[in-house]
Parts: sequence; structure tokens; C-alpha cells
Amino acid sequence: MPVLFSHATKPHASTAAVLGKAVRESLVTRLTVEAERELAHVMRLLATVQLSDAPDSRSLVRCFKKGGDLAVGDLYSLLLTGGIAAPYASFVWDSFAPSKAKFFVWLLLRARIQSRAALLRKHILTAEEAGCDICGEPLETADHIMFGCSFARSFWSAVGWTLPEDASVESLHSYAAADAFGKNTASTMTILELVEAP
Repeated sequence: MPVLFSHATKPHASTAAVLGKAVRESLVTRLTVEAERELAHVMRLLATVQLSDAPDSRSLVRCFKKGGDLAVGDLYSLLLTGGIAAPYASFVWDSFAPSKAKFFVWLLLRARIQSRAALLRKHILTAEEAGCDICGEPLETADHIMFGCSFARSFWSAVGWTLPEDASVESLHSYAAADAFGKNTASTMTILELVEAP
């Protein structure tokens, strides 16, 4: 509930502290329409929540040392086992690119960069402000910034990349020329080109 959270007067308060009094008292006096909607949804979810004074008996047995401290290495191993692996994880993290570049491309592949579409979702921009300033596309998404905009397409053409018409950031890992360079080198080159892209 990001909009509702932005209206919190004490954003670092614990859940128990907020639920111990009326949730509405933890928010600013006037809420936006979207925040009111999210508040109504939260209140429906909280209708069945009962707090207890009993100690929390839950624990991640595999992730704690004998003294009770969190074993970060064990937690990391747990995160890497099972679950659904992102098909582009090795493309990013096994490359030889600098850490900052890897992190940017990881956000890009998850469409989490600050495109105007993302700012629209966060209610920072209006629909009228969410278009591309360069080509006039009505919605500037991560896909549009990297592949759809005429300026981006001319960049990829200049570096010799022929992209499919429906190129998307989520499928970026499949565009790297691994056969020509080797997997890790190809992903490194691709990541560095992306970081240097407009």
C-alpha cells in the first residue's frame, strides 16, 4: 500500500504499535482518494488480525547461529535453493560488468527503473505527463526507453544490434550474442552497452 504508507505520520512504527491504537491515528489528517481506497482495503485485511502478548515462537531454524544471531550465509543459501529462478539472473550476476552496472540492469530487467510509467503508478505523474518527450509515445515504459523510442532504436542500430520488433527488457538476456563471445563475456558487453545507452 505505497500511497497509504506515504501518508503515515510515523513510518518506522511497528505493526503492533499501529494496531494497538486506531490505524487512522497513525496517518495524516487528510488522505488522498487513492490513500482512502488503500486504507479501506487494509482495514478489511486487518479485521481478522488478533495481536497476542505471547512470545513469537516462529523462527527460521536453518538461518540462526547458536547464540541466536542471524546467519546471513545460511539465509543467502536458503534464498538460492528452490523457488522460481529468474531466467535472466545468471545473465546479470555472472557477467564481468561492474556492480553498479549489474544492479541497474537487474532493475531494468524487472522494469523497476524510474520510467514515467513507474512514476505514474506511484502517483507522482499524471497520465498526461507520462509520455515520452523524445518521440511523443503516450506512455514511457522501460521497454520504450530501451527499445521502442526512435532515439533508442537508432542507438542500437549504430552499435550493430538488430532487435526484434517486440523487443522487451525482460527478454534482453536472449539477445546477447553468446555464441560469438562466450556467455559471460556476451552478457558483460550487453550490460555495458545498456549502461552507456541513452
